[in-house]
Amino acid sequence: MRGFSGNRIWQNGRWLDLAQLAPALKGASAAWAGISVTEQNDSGALVGTATKKSDLKPYAVLLLPIEILVPRLKKNQDGSESFDYDANGSPKLKSASRLAIGTLENSFETSQQRPLKADWIEQDPDHFYVRVTDPAHSGTGPMKVRVWTDSEGSDYDDDDRSSTDSNVVDLYEEGTTGVFKSKALLLVSNDGDDQEIVDYAADNAPNDRTWKIAVGGALKVEFLGYKQGPSYVADIESSVPVVRSIKLKVFVPKIALLGPPTPVIDTPSVTEDLRIVKETFAQAGIRIVGESVVEFDDSAAGIALGINGFTVSGETPSPEGEALFNWVDANGLRGADEIGIVYANYLSSGALSGDSGLRALAYIVKNNADPKYAGYAVVSVARKARYTLAHELLHVLLNAEHLPGTDDFPAEFANIRMTWSGGPDEPGVLGRKRITKRLNGKQVGKIQLSPYAK
Repeated sequence: MRGFSGNRIWQNGRWLDLAQLAPALKGASAAWAGISVTEQNDSGALVGTATKKSDLKPYAVLLLPIEILVPRLKKNQDGSESFDYDANGSPKLKSASRLAIGTLENSFETSQQRPLKADWIEQDPDHFYVRVTDPAHSGTGPMKVRVWTDSEGSDYDDDDRSSTDSNVVDLYEEGTTGVFKSKALLLVSNDGDDQEIVDYAADNAPNDRTWKIAVGGALKVEFLGYKQGPSYVADIESSVPVVRSIKLKVFVPKIALLGPPTPVIDTPSVTEDLRIVKETFAQAGIRIVGESVVEFDDSAAGIALGINGFTVSGETPSPEGEALFNWVDANGLRGADEIGIVYANYLSSGALSGDSGLRALAYIVKNNADPKYAGYAVVSVARKARYTLAHELLHVLLNAEHLPGTDDFPAEFANIRMTWSGGPDEPGVLGRKRITKRLNGKQVGKIQLSPYAK
């Protein structure tokens, strides 16, 4: 049943206030007020009058249904999910007020010559569409919407306003139905995915299909069908909810080798590692919070990193490890719900060696009941790579070792080649290809169940 009464419409068994459905009518900053519906057609379009706040005059208005759609997924016997198809072999869709950041799972070919499938966006289970119903526009060509994202701060706002065509997406009519739908679109967490060229459309050019966002942000859509240009006011929006939050505490020792005590890693490098961590775990709906940095003289903590660095000893904490973690605990420097990140100049077993990282205390989670020895990721500055910290945190969150082929740590982060056009902070490498590491679906589910994910 559908119907209307004044400023309300009947939908899905209940009355809904139009002011809560249309952002242009919502809140103190809304441009319009006092809407009253007089007609509704079979397609859901509404005709009525509304008062414009700027001049307090009534205007005739047309409200068209605009939706954000996601694939309907079905549960398989093994617990995994897959697309649910209709009798014609087309994926079933449903309206969504919440979206998720894509992991690009199922999007890659096995061949290194063609890393991304031709339909790689459609293969990601978190892709979405924008749909507008407007039978009066049937047969007149594509309709247009403007798509952008808004996240806390500005680093992950995908909102280019350099021209009136920026971030504009075409909606194509399905037959002669008056229903117009975009191609599949995808939210991503990093510049590399966002700048991937799809259908020859560069980032933020007309018909771009990837949009950078942070967890907690929102996708916004403005319908441009009858406008001279964008007003940058959303007609519909969907949020990317924070599923869990993880707190980090970073410890940077200072050592004196040939001069005064100096941090083993500089602040920009720590910031870059944490950025990669945030973008990686955003694929699991995880927000990284806290990440405060504690610098300390190694001697104050009862350790001496020296030329051999941080000494480790398998499944039990070394005397150096015990000294550091006891010092942290005695001084109240790490909360029980925080994962500790320790940078060391090297990791060794007593002689100079080169482990890139050690999930040093995930072993202790299994073999020592003392919580002050649990939940640390210790990273070698000398040998760490781009994704080392994210990799070590995954060990802590999954409480798992390197067991390829098992559910504990299935394939770890799969190494995948992906086209990369470079950028101001991440130059292209490996002949315009780059190695990127991603979470898979099983890892995402287990991360969200970690005791450190609140």
